[in-house]
Amino acid sequence: LNLMHFFTAGVQEVRAWTCRKGVKMTEAARCIHNDIADSLIQVDVMKFDDLKAAGSETDLKAAGKLHIRGKDAIIEDGDVVYFRSGMGRAKK
Repeated sequence: LNLMHFFTAGVQEVRAWTCRKGVKMTEAARCIHNDIADSLIQVDVMKFDDLKAAGSETDLKAAGKLHIRGKDAIIEDGDVVYFRSGMGRAKK
């Protein structure tokens, strides 16, 4: 089927999403909501194994293993991501 999983995490929930292998960040964001994909600016990416080893997002950041990627980067299986989009900003 050529599918992979990535994760989003917030204070209240962690969620797994499924998309095709080899897609760009914008297409992965589209799995969540079209508006996120359309207004995507950049993505904070953590590797699951790095996050597990660090024990927390704060410790992972302190170790320098949080990666900032552009919207054209390829998402990888098991990535934990935070999509930074322009949603909610006033349109001019």
